[in-house]
Amino acid sequence: NDIIFTGQSSNNYAVNITNSAGISVINNSIQANGIKYLHGIIISADDFAIEDNTVIVSSTENACGINIYGPSKGIVKNNCLEIKAKKAVYSISTNPSTGPVQVRYINNNINSEAYFVVGIYDDSESILNNTIYLTGNYGIGIVFLSKGANVTGNNITLNVTNNDSDYEVQDDNVEV
Repeated sequence: NDIIFTGQSSNNYAVNITNSAGISVINNSIQANGIKYLHGIIISADDFAIEDNTVIVSSTENACGINIYGPSKGIVKNNCLEIKAKKAVYSISTNPSTGPVQVRYINNNINSEAYFVVGIYDDSESILNNTIYLTGNYGIGIVFLSKGANVTGNNITLNVTNNDSDYEVQDDNVEV
């Protein structure tokens, strides 16, 4: 499937799946363009699979390729993400404030660009064999917020300048 989305409101979602189970988002091309806060895929689901997708997101301010809210359990595998925004990008992000999140990230290719850019921001169980290329002023390949998980075989490249700028970006768990 080809999904092309243009959003002009303050919060925009190309694909929004909530409170579901047994969901598969497989072999799609998702392109989202818009303003403010723009998400390619946002999901809260038990036993989900997000696999073999191309997700392209471009925002005038902030963007997220895949955003997973708790409670959720699933896999994010073999996806290609190209996420760009002027201020902040969280390429793949989890939010456990609404419930536990257990996700495995395997063999994803992430290419993102913003003033403040994060590859994978996670509170989950395993991050394996992902390729992460980030361009921006400040960049973090993986922000990992849990204990005892498996982070193995990832290839992370940061092309960052660390120059002062007009933007202020805040994150409660990451010091910029």
